[in-house]
Amino acid sequence: QANDWITDSEKVTISMGNGKKLEADHLLVGIGLAPETRLGDDAGLRIDNGIAVDSDWRTSDKNIFAIGDTANRYEKSRKSSLRLESWANAMHSAEAVAKVILNHDSGPEEIPWFWSDQFDVNIQMLGVPTRWTIPILRGNPQEDSSAIFFEENGVLTATIAINQPRTMQVAKRLMARRKAVTRNQLADENVNLKALLR
Repeated sequence: QANDWITDSEKVTISMGNGKKLEADHLLVGIGLAPETRLGDDAGLRIDNGIAVDSDWRTSDKNIFAIGDTANRYEKSRKSSLRLESWANAMHSAEAVAKVILNHDSGPEEIPWFWSDQFDVNIQMLGVPTRWTIPILRGNPQEDSSAIFFEENGVLTATIAINQPRTMQVAKRLMARRKAVTRNQLADENVNLKALLR
């Protein structure tokens, strides 16, 4: 465990918890990933990689809901629980719980979506497959825009796109409708992806 680090123009010196010091050329800092469950613990709720909730975001106490990054939700379509750390999940889970409280259906499960802008590069990911299949490349990854698709049994399961927001819009519709696709269709830039929605 790193307690501190110092950088200069050449090296990074990392002070470890055991007193050792390490030198490195680069330092990557990962922040987050540990859900804050103290409130759930204090309330006696079931904790499992976050606060465990059912498909309607109810905790083990049916009168208490948990949403956002700390909620580990059971998804009927996957038949397993998934905890997502994204603003889109926080927004959608809040809307779903509001519907449930008003005795409405919580709505369909949202397809997990993540994005980041790194200078002039927009990176988006749609879906969290339980296992990665052989990727399908569309476009040239050496250029400013391309997409990578993952399919299983002829159905699109995930998409990663670089500077291709329209591709993500179509991919989301293909995934939501579980439209049949082939690896060749996804890879061929001459194939209009929108036409696959018909």
